[in-house]
This record gives sequence, C-alpha cells and structure tokens, in this order.
Amino acid sequence: MRIIYLMIFFFYLIGSVQGQTLKEKYGANIDSKEILSYYSTGEVKEVIVGIEGSNLNVKKTFYEHGELQEIQEQHDGVNHGKVEAYSDKGILVCEGNYVQGQLEGELKYYNDKGELFTSIMYRNNLKNGVTKIYKDGKLLSEFTFVDGQLDGMVRLYGEDEKVISVSHYKQGKQIDKLFYNHDTIFYSE
Repeated sequence: MRIIYLMIFFFYLIGSVQGQTLKEKYGANIDSKEILSYYSTGEVKEVIVGIEGSNLNVKKTFYEHGELQEIQEQHDGVNHGKVEAYSDKGILVCEGNYVQGQLEGELKYYNDKGELFTSIMYRNNLKNGVTKIYKDGKLLSEFTFVDGQLDGMVRLYGEDEKVISVSHYKQGKQIDKLFYNHDTIFYSE
C-alpha cells in the first residue's frame, strides 16, 4: 500500500513540475532551464529560471489568481541577491537583499498604497544600523541597532517631524531618556 502512495505522489510531482530548455540571447546563446509548477487549477504557482552550467537562478512565485507574489535571486538554492514580495493586488510590499541566505543591507516594507513605512538595515542577518518607521511619508521614529541589539539613539518624532523624545541604549539596555517640547528639553529620566 505504501508503494502505491509513493507512486501516486511521484506521478503528481511529474505532472506538476515541467522542465524545458530555452535559448536566450545576451550577446551570445546561453542555455537556460525553466522549471514550472502549477496549482491544481492549472495556474502557474512557481517558475525557476536558471542558467545551465551555473548555480544561479531566479525564482518567481505567483498567487493562485496569477498575480506575482515574490521574486528571489538564488545561488545553489539559497537566497542570494535581490528579493521582492508583492501583495495579491500587485503592489510591492517588501524588498531587500540576501548574501548566502543572510539578510544584508536595507530591507524596506511598504503599505497597501506602496508608500515606505519601515526601513531596516541588516548585516549578517542581524539588525545593524538605523531602522526608520514612517507614517504617511513622515518619519515617526529611528532606532539604532548594533549586532541585533538596540545600541545608540532611539528618536521619536511628532507629526511636525520634530523630536519629542530621545533614548540612549547600550547593548539593549536603556541608559537615559529625554523628552522635548518645541526643541527644548523639558523632562529627563
């Protein structure tokens, strides 16, 4: 009975993943391989395009209704390069960069209108640098991280984008906090 289930699963895989070689011209003929998988409805679920003889590929994932969900550049099957994610309405909601499977550089998140609402800096898959949070295009806060921990200044801004408080952190622990009113310190902790 177990063999029957394995055979059914094997034939399912054969039916859901197809491979074919394409010729593309980038100054010369390059062989590439395209692997497709499908939803049970027949819509494309995933496309992986790789250059033959190379470990590089681009993986595109789609929502069941056909809209692009995610694009990932990969090396040896691991995220390496740019990655983008989209809402089911086709709006970019996230973009970033990977190096050998680790987040590296700026990771940006966007709201349903396509406006930036969070920017996070990464190094070796840890928050490292300034993280910024926005609302309606205005800066709300900035957090400084070193190796994944708050370390440095945390600034909160009012609707007029003026500083309303500043906290200082060292290795994840708050050292002090200042509150501002019209650019003047009026309270400190």
